[in-house]
Amino acid sequence: MKNTVILVMLCLLSSFAGAKEVASASNKGTSDEEVRDLILNGKVTVIVRMSETEIQLWLKDGTKVEGIGFDVNTLNRVLSECGDKCMSIVHASE
Repeated sequence: MKNTVILVMLCLLSSFAGAKEVASASNKGTSDEEVRDLILNGKVTVIVRMSETEIQLWLKDGTKVEGIGFDVNTLNRVLSECGDKCMSIVHASE
């Protein structure tokens, strides 16, 4: 049931007409430090793991950010550091 809810939420989120994509100046995705700051500052609503080292963050303002090189262990450490304020972030894997 939980997986179904997550999939439905992701479908709804992906249909946002006004969603904007943002990447760093190098056009290779957002740096690990920027991803970490976005998560710890409560700006993330959804985290989608695209591969072992690539994630997408859906931000509260409708922006979608890609993080390259952000592995699952790093993500788990950041979420653990974030604690209760990150409990509402939806997690999914592609």
